Amino acid sequence: MLDTLLSERRPTEPHYHLAFLAVHPDARRIGRATTMLTHHRSRLDRIDLPSWTDTTTDAQALYTHHGYTPRPPIVLPDGPTPRPMRRNPDHRGAVPINAARPTDHRWQDLNA
Repeated sequence: MLDTLLSERRPTEPHYHLAFLAVHPDARRIGRATTMLTHHRSRLDRIDLPSWTDTTTDAQALYTHHGYTPRPPIVLPDGPTPRPMRRNPDHRGAVPINAARPTDHRWQDLNA
């Protein structure tokens, strides 16, 4: 049931699905999640790819800080409330990893 409900909300266009981002409780609040999301965000911006994730209410502010936009929550009977979030690529300051070699846009051909 959970997989069906999540699948119905995910985009059908090419996108990166950030399935899990976890930090050990002893390592929280020292910037590890921010470091991982910053790196993740820069890679996706370089290839012009949107991202999608399902998170908890507690982590929603972290994702919002990194450009994710909340979508309507998924209400499960007798369970947690997943919070889908989407992030579109940010084109400001996006630079290819190797400027001498063009960015690979093969993923764009998936819907052609």
